[in-house]
Amino acid sequence: MLPKRTHYVQVGDTDVSTLHVEFSVTRDLTVTPNSAQVLVFNASESTRRRWSEQKSGVKVVLRAQEIELWRGTLRNVSHEHLGPNWVTTITSGDGDSSPVSFTAAQGSTLGAALKRVAQEMQVGISDLFSAVRLPSPVAVHGRSMDELERLIRGQGKELSVQSGQVQVLDKGATLAGTAVVSQATGLEGSPLVGSDKTGKFVKFTHLIAPELIPGRRVRIEAVHVQGEYRIERCDWSSDWSVSCLCRPVKV
Repeated sequence: MLPKRTHYVQVGDTDVSTLHVEFSVTRDLTVTPNSAQVLVFNASESTRRRWSEQKSGVKVVLRAQEIELWRGTLRNVSHEHLGPNWVTTITSGDGDSSPVSFTAAQGSTLGAALKRVAQEMQVGISDLFSAVRLPSPVAVHGRSMDELERLIRGQGKELSVQSGQVQVLDKGATLAGTAVVSQATGLEGSPLVGSDKTGKFVKFTHLIAPELIPGRRVRIEAVHVQGEYRIERCDWSSDWSVSCLCRPVKV
């Protein structure tokens, strides 16, 4: 017998885990902000009113089977009366840009400049580049995510925002650890192999699993596909599956 599927949804200080919800979450390794949409069915009138009064930027958290799929900030809330149901649509972002403008002084650290931009975005960042000194003043002006990318462009790194934290990887590198994907672990159907202007890719659908996140190295063990790949993008849905786009690991 399959275990009962449970979810946890919180918007600001309101927990609606007892209600029926449907969700879709997209996260990838690009500088484009990740996004989530949650449909909540038949929230009380007082809850709907409270949500409508929420300011953008409050925290939205989504977990499925104790796996945290999403931690972002509120973008918008809307309500629609469909037949007997009130359906509330909650949209949320992770890594949304905000205007930033300051000058990093000569001799200050690159890490300090990155941290200041991250604070404007209300996301965390590790103490990377704390030893890298700026040889001259640097003007930081524009959209925060664009400025983060520009600041680290010469460091051979790539960045994205994952669950409220700036994730920095060497170009083409993977997070620590390797996940195995097979029929035994929850692989659904057969992986799709294709190519585009960027190169070869593999797409697969799997039961929701905590290790299947952007940046993770996966070893695919399927009849027609074997090898190690890096997850570039994940799409989670309320049918309790995750669809992953992967590319071969660079040696």
